[in-house]
This record gives sequence, C-alpha cells and structure tokens, in this order.
Amino acid sequence: MARNVLKVGRFYINPQQQLLLDENKNEIALEAKVQEILFYLFDNRDRYVSLEELHENVWSGRIVSDSAVRRTISKLRKLFGDNGEEAEYIKSVVKKGYKFVCDVEVEEEKEEESQLPKKKFRIKWKKIFYSFLYISFISLFLFVANTTFFKIETLVQEHVLAITRNPQNGDYAYIGYSPGDTRYQLFYQSDETKDDELLAFSYDPLLSPIFIKNTIWVGWQSINSCGLLKVDIKTKKSSRVTLDCSALVHMSMINDNEFLITMKPRQVDTYQSYLFNIKDEKTDPINDAKMENPFIASLSADGNILAMSYPNLKGSTLRLLDLKNNLQIKKNDIPERIIQLRWQDSILKLATENSLYKLNNETGMLEKFDVRTNYSRHTKIIDFSIYAGKVQVLHEEDKEATQYLNTYNERSGHLELSNTVFLDPHMLPVLNDESVIIDHEPSRYVLKSRSDQKFLATSKSMIRVLTSIDKNDIVIFNNGHVDIISRTTGTLQYRLDIQGEVKQAIAVPNKDALWLVTLSPVGWQTLQWNYKSNNLTAVSLHERMRFFIDGKLFWVDSRDGVIKSKNDAGDIISFSNALHLSSDSLWILGKDDSLWFTESRTYGTDIYQIKIGSEKIAKVKLRIRGLLEMSLNEKNQLILQLEQQPQSQLSSAFRLFSL
Repeated sequence: MARNVLKVGRFYINPQQQLLLDENKNEIALEAKVQEILFYLFDNRDRYVSLEELHENVWSGRIVSDSAVRRTISKLRKLFGDNGEEAEYIKSVVKKGYKFVCDVEVEEEKEEESQLPKKKFRIKWKKIFYSFLYISFISLFLFVANTTFFKIETLVQEHVLAITRNPQNGDYAYIGYSPGDTRYQLFYQSDETKDDELLAFSYDPLLSPIFIKNTIWVGWQSINSCGLLKVDIKTKKSSRVTLDCSALVHMSMINDNEFLITMKPRQVDTYQSYLFNIKDEKTDPINDAKMENPFIASLSADGNILAMSYPNLKGSTLRLLDLKNNLQIKKNDIPERIIQLRWQDSILKLATENSLYKLNNETGMLEKFDVRTNYSRHTKIIDFSIYAGKVQVLHEEDKEATQYLNTYNERSGHLELSNTVFLDPHMLPVLNDESVIIDHEPSRYVLKSRSDQKFLATSKSMIRVLTSIDKNDIVIFNNGHVDIISRTTGTLQYRLDIQGEVKQAIAVPNKDALWLVTLSPVGWQTLQWNYKSNNLTAVSLHERMRFFIDGKLFWVDSRDGVIKSKNDAGDIISFSNALHLSSDSLWILGKDDSLWFTESRTYGTDIYQIKIGSEKIAKVKLRIRGLLEMSLNEKNQLILQLEQQPQSQLSSAFRLFSL
C-alpha cells in the first residue's frame, strides 16, 4: 500500500493529512486559517478563487474584513517566499482572485509490508523496549530543560481574543492564542497583584471566560463537539463538561448560580439558548430563544429580559424578549455588526466593531457612547467588560493588527479615557539588563528608562541598540544615523549620519572611537568613527562581523563565510568552514569562545553554535519561530527574544528563552 506525497517547488504536501512539509519532509506548523486557505487553494488549483469564495468556504460565511483575509494570504505567501508578480506558489490577479500555480509532482512513500504473526510478536516487544527508552530520554530531557538547558521565562500569546472582569473584585480573565504552538490559553490576573497567571490551555478554541465565585468557566469547541471548562483559580485544577452540541456560539453571565449559553444541539438545524445550572451542571432551554442562524444572547440579572442579536444583510438585528410575559418588546436594526452584549444592572450595553451602545429603557432606542479612541478610523473593537463604573475595551488596529486595552471612566452617560495599555510589542528589554526598554506605541517606538519611564529616544521605525560605552552612554542605530545618548537623561552626545545599515558597533580599545560593521550598496565594510572629533575612516572590506578573543581580532569574511584572523607573521589564516549566514543573520560571541549565529528559513530560524579554534563545523542547536533578538547573560546563557507578542494586558511583551 502506498500514500502519495506531492512535491510543490521546495516543499511537500500531504493532502490526506493536510500537512505542509519542508524540503526535509518535516512538518511546518501553520495557523489554522493559513492552513485552511492553503489547502482550499490547492484543491481548487485549476482556477482562480475570489475573496468572496474564501469568505464563504474558509470562514464559513462569518463576517470578517477583506483585509483580514488578505493578511492571512500574505502570511502564506511570505512562508513560501512569494514576491508580487513573480509569485512561484500563489498568484493574485485583480478582480479574479488567487490561484495556486506551482507545479505538482507525485512521490510515493511505501509503507512497510505486513510481517508474519510470529515476527509481529517480536517487533511488539522491541517497540515496548524502545518506547521505554524514548520516554526515559524525554523525561531526562525535560528535567534538564527545566533546570539548566531550556527554560521559558515568561508566558506568551499572540492575540487576545476576549476579556472579562470579575464584577465582585475587579480581577481579570482573558483568552490568548499562541500560533507558535497553536494553543488557546486562559489567563488570570488578580487586581491586587497585577500578575498574569496561566490557568489552563487547550488546542481547541476557547470562548469568553465567566467568573463564578472562585472559579472560571470557559467554553471550548472541537471539530464536532463542544463543552465547558471549569477552572479553580486557587488550585488551578480543571475539569471538563461535555455538552450535547455540535457548535458553541456564545456565553454570558447571569448570576452566581447560572449562566447563559447559546449552542447548536446535535442532530438539530437550529441554534438555541440555554440556562446552565452550575450546581448540577445541567442545561435548560429557554422558550422562543431559537433561530436558524447563529446568534449571541444575554439575559438580565432578574431573568426577565433576554437580548438576542444576529447578523442581517445590512448589519445586525437586536431583539428583546420579555420571558415573564412571553412577548417580544423591542426589535432594532443597526447598520453594524454586534459582537458583544452585556447587562449592567438593568441596562443593556452592547458593542459593535466601531462603537459602544446602551439601550435607553424609556425610549427603547440605542444610544451611542462617547468612546474617544482617537487613533485611527481602521480601529475596531474586539471585546469589552464592565466593572465598578469603568468600561474596558479591547481594540485592534486593523491595518497592522496592533492591539491595545483602553480603560474608560463612565460619567453622566459618557466615557472618559483614563488609561491605555499597548500590546504590540510592549517593553522590549535591551542590553542584557532591565534598566532600559523599548516600548511600541501606535505610531512610534520609544526607548526609555524602566525606573522613571523617561524617554531617551523616539522613532517611527524599530530602534536598534548596538552597544554601550561605560555605564552612562548607549549607542543606537535609528533612521540612517548612529547616536550616542545618555542612558540617564536621553541627551544626545554624538551623532553620525551614515549610508546603509549598521549591523555591529564595537568600542575601539584605548580610543574614543567605535568600529562600525555596516552593510551598504557597496557591500560589507568596517568603518572607524572617532566620535569626539567626528572623523570617519574605512578600516577594512568584506567583514561580516568582528570580535576579539584574548586580545586577538577575528572576523567572518562576507565573501566565503569563513572565520579568519592573522598569525604573528601577518598572514591571514582560516578557523572554520563556511558558516551558514543569510543577509539578516544575528550573531553573538560567548565567554567560552563560542560563536552563536542564526540563519533564516521558511519554517523559522536555525540557531548555530561553533567553538572557535576547536570545531570546524557549526552545529544547529535550536530551531525556533519569531526570533527578534538574541543576547547572552552573565552566566553565558543565550537569551532569545521572540517576535510573537504576548498581547497581555500587563505582562512582559514576549517570550524569553535561556539556553
């Protein structure tokens, strides 16, 4: 028996298991929608597929913006290395759509032929033995990983999907998604300690969390089943409740004894709202709360008024049902999509992607809140929560998918902005210490002191910190110039305008000067900048990087990627084979004379290590995705900063690994 593996350019595709493989046939991890678009285009590669068709078949008709679909396709094309009109894999034509254009070749992988029963028995014992060895090895690896080798310093998630505040004490709960390991994560944050805790994670999508006393309830949805996850905040113990449903649409809190869920029961074509009793973990259907299309719902605290919202051709329809008297009391059509409903006492408040509204109980009309985001017309609302006269709104900048959390004080029916926390990326530590950070605001990057939050430098593009001079000054590269600024005051000490990009800065021994390793249109070169006299001279050509070992200068030749130096006679000698260097490789020298460097791949980044003078061949030590920067701490441990932003309200902005 054989199964077909299809070769597409530099990659392989397993259509049966819907897997994308690299050139070595290793699986490439894909975000869910990226994977769905890839295989939808692949299955329909004989024609162009329009945006409307992708909306209908990949997002199942769920309303998302065209820019969201284009961003997902852009991620896929970036993975393939496609570039505009010269696309090798996915071609786009205006008014026609997208098409998978890469040639497909069939390869066969033969499975092992079945063995005789006697031989099967022997192989089974071998498998048990090797499985035992494998488990022992993994256990040993995890033990070592947790102590010295591989350690996760902070938590990470790329997108915050929903937020909820505990109405009793103001604690947070929120759902984050991490594409690096395709996990949905439930985070909890005490309003007193302000520390984020990971309570649970799931490979199935999670819905908005609900606080009930000392527990958090959150919905989960697998391919053909759904249910509830109950997590004890103190012990972090969790348990699952499986519901008799094929789709879970929405959840909202009512009181400490029950909450509302909207789901599609098995073998039924309609969606229905239910009361879920916490004590006996049973569901009870609500009369007339039933529709053929998915809808969200929220029940007032007294249990009398049910608010239901569902999309229509022009926006959304909001229905209010009086359950006590069994009648519909209000129906509103608004030209926007309603994404969330929440009751505050007896007042219904709701959010669309653009605005917040409240229902006037006297007139029955919707009134818009005064939400002053003042950032961009492309800003949309993801979720909101209410607590003690405050409203918190989770926003996202649609153009760049930048998220931020606004806190508003509610006064006289209006919202006044009191605080904003930006979530993309937030507080990037630099220079191997905690005294200086880089903060990202919607329109700029800010280098500032952590202790007093004093601004040291600002830029529209990412600020790169190159090195430090004594304890007071730091050297940065920003917008075509090298700056030396005071670490304490931010005062500009010296500035050099320069062509190209500065990759490395090294203090010249016994001189008020810096060696600058640069990449410009003329190629790699090393310059010497005497900053006090502002004198710039060329030192050498074709140097990819340079470093000292025991007072001896080494460099990597940009032409052949070989580590070189000079002997006592002045002759150039080689100290390695060709290193695997790409144009955006990072590198750093360890205290044990080990050189660490990176090479970008389609599936992520390979991190190599080579011992100068002892090993001729660099070895891959780690493969990782989303690498932003790397450095070494005082213990000579490699610190990796990942670009997968955690989008957390108050936690550090990205994951740190130490090796």
